[in-house]
Amino acid sequence: MENPAQPDPGDIALDLHAAEFSEPFLRLNFATVWVRDQERSRRFFVEQLGFQVAVDTEVPGSGRWIIATPPTGLPGIALVAPHDGSAEVSRIGQNTGVGFLTEDVRALFEEWSNHGVRFVLPPTQPSWGRGQARYAIFEDVDGNRYSLIEIDEATRAVEAERRAKAARLEAERRPLTTWQSLRRYNHASSRSGAFTDVVSPASTVAVVRTNYVNSVDASDGLAFRLRTMNQTLSLETAAGYDDVTGLGTPTAAILGLR
Repeated sequence: MENPAQPDPGDIALDLHAAEFSEPFLRLNFATVWVRDQERSRRFFVEQLGFQVAVDTEVPGSGRWIIATPPTGLPGIALVAPHDGSAEVSRIGQNTGVGFLTEDVRALFEEWSNHGVRFVLPPTQPSWGRGQARYAIFEDVDGNRYSLIEIDEATRAVEAERRAKAARLEAERRPLTTWQSLRRYNHASSRSGAFTDVVSPASTVAVVRTNYVNSVDASDGLAFRLRTMNQTLSLETAAGYDDVTGLGTPTAAILGLR
C-alpha cells in the first residue's frame, strides 16, 4: 500500500534547512493521538520505541497530559484518552497521519520488530520516492498507524549537519592558546580566493587570545583579542575561504593578513 499524498523527497530535505533559519521561530510542538489507556501507551512509546517522556502531568479539568518524543526531541506525540461517549473515541485505532523521518528504515524495522512492534507494511520502496526513499507502516498498542520514512536527500542533509556540529564542538574544546601564526592572503591564488598558512615565520607576527565570553563555556560565544608584532603588516577582511577547513565562501568575508 502506498500513500499518494507523500511529498517530493527533496521537499523534506529543504525543510530541514528552512526551519533552521526561519524568523520568527516556528516549529511543530506535538501531534495528538487518541489512545484507550495513557499509561499503556506511554510504556509502548518508551519501552518499545525508545522515546522519551517530555511531559507527564495532571492538568486541572483535563486530566493527565503526556507528550512522548523521539530521542532527538520535539515534535512529540500527545497521548490523549478521550472521554467516554465522545466523538474522539471512534478515532482510536485509525491512521494517525503521523510520519517519522529516519536515516535507516530497515534498521528501525528490525529493532522495533524485536521489541514486539507490529508492522502492517515492512520497508518498501514506493513509486513516489523515485528510488531515493523507503518507508514502512507500524501500529501502536491501540492499532493507531504511523509511517516510518527514509529519504536519501534528507539523510545527506542530516549527515552534513552532524559534521558541522562536530566541527563546532571540536573548535570549542580546543584549549585557550596563543597563536604565533595567522592566515595570510595568498596573492598567487587570488583568483580562487584561498588562504594558506604562514609557516614558521621569522618572528612572531601577532598574538591572538581566545576566551569564553561568559568565562565558563562557549554557550555565549568566544571573544578574540589581537595584538600585532610587526607594524608593516595589517589585518583586513577579504572574500575567500580557508584552504584547510573550507570555512568561508568566495563571496563571504574572512579575516586575512596582508
